[in-house]
Amino acid sequence: MELITVTVGPFGTNCHILHRDGTATVVDPGHGAAVEVRRVVAAHGLTVDRVLLTHGHIDHMRDAGEVARDHDVPVLLHREDHAWLTGPGRPVPLMCEGPLGEMFGVADMVPLTVDDVTGYGETVDIAGETYTVHHTPGHSPGSVMLHRPGGTGEGESGAGTVIGGDVLFRGGVGRTDLPLSSPEAMARTLRRLPGLFGEHDVVLPGHGPSTTVGHETRTNPFLRQAGGL
Repeated sequence: MELITVTVGPFGTNCHILHRDGTATVVDPGHGAAVEVRRVVAAHGLTVDRVLLTHGHIDHMRDAGEVARDHDVPVLLHREDHAWLTGPGRPVPLMCEGPLGEMFGVADMVPLTVDDVTGYGETVDIAGETYTVHHTPGHSPGSVMLHRPGGTGEGESGAGTVIGGDVLFRGGVGRTDLPLSSPEAMARTLRRLPGLFGEHDVVLPGHGPSTTVGHETRTNPFLRQAGGL
């Protein structure tokens, strides 16, 4: 599997494009990602098979409709975050009226529909490989992390891959002072993480540089506090 990450939008969101044997999955296409996806697809001769959202915040899904339209593919999002897109009577994503909506150009968004990522079972296919879907609420009700253990790909060994969204960053964790977020749920999620993933697994976060689960377990103050370390 190969990874191409483009950082887009006002909040510096990482859009991860994972591909193997000509098939690509696009994760979290934020504001400005659609044009980058078109560029990468053309340069590498790829076919996009789906768009996957780690959660429903605007900085991670602003261009999801455009990417889905361009490539005629589904968009997957945990059902607990569908409210961000389908709030009663809301023509734009939840909480994106006013200045935030202007910042992200929501008036020009391509409409989208979403499928439930957990509707595909406890695993999901990403670029031809199987990832386990872990529901990890706190930053948002429907936040997910996706995990491929090390050594499961053909000819591969060693560290696994964790698509982390806005749950775990290098030296930090996702905010819990936002609408629909929950500090209590985040604390429960953080306590679970060391048991879900391997020490050497590489975390691809929604913002900032990659890290490893082991590094964060040893040094991340938020993770250590939640786990009583």
